[in-house]
Amino acid sequence: MANNVYKKLLVSAEFKGLFVFLMSVLNRKICAYLHATFHIRSRCGAFKKRMRIHILILLLWFFTLSTFGQKSDSLKIKTIDYQVSLIPENPSKNDPFEIIQASGLISKKRLIFFKKTIGGFHENVIFKNGTVFLIKTSRNLKNTSIIEHFYFNNDELIRYDKKTLEFDKDNLISENEISAYFDSSKLIVATEEKDFNINEILKKSEKIKSDWSEFIKQTE
Repeated sequence: MANNVYKKLLVSAEFKGLFVFLMSVLNRKICAYLHATFHIRSRCGAFKKRMRIHILILLLWFFTLSTFGQKSDSLKIKTIDYQVSLIPENPSKNDPFEIIQASGLISKKRLIFFKKTIGGFHENVIFKNGTVFLIKTSRNLKNTSIIEHFYFNNDELIRYDKKTLEFDKDNLISENEISAYFDSSKLIVATEEKDFNINEILKKSEKIKSDWSEFIKQTE
């Protein structure tokens, strides 16, 4: 019986030792896992923090560029409006500017040998020292009047205004206005960009300015 008790104690001691050994190994594994998890979480936290900082810097950069661009465009528009204000639409004798006027009929071909008058046009050209600064054109058709102003500075279009009036007999039924600002042949802003052809406006302004500039040179 004593031998049986001794064997039981021996087995119990061996089991206890094995249990202690396993627990120590398990504790080391748990500690290593917790350490790795903490390290990964720390690295993830640092990465997320860096990403937040980068995103914030990018947002601030885009906001700065946008704000600067808006202020720059606003300054250009104010400068153009000031330049336009210096151009008299009806120069007096004391002004350094001069004016040329032209008017005529607008005809449309009908059949081969006949033309039908469909309206009239009028143009005012404001210039100084042979350089054109403003061309005002108006076309009066049956039920429509189109008024266009081309403003120039250093031989480049800086502002374009267009007003379209629609009539029903003698009654005005609609009115549409467009203003566009340009810098070095590039559009800065337009009050209404729908159905607005920038290239067409630039080509038209260049042609009408060139024609009038050539005429002014011939008359000087």
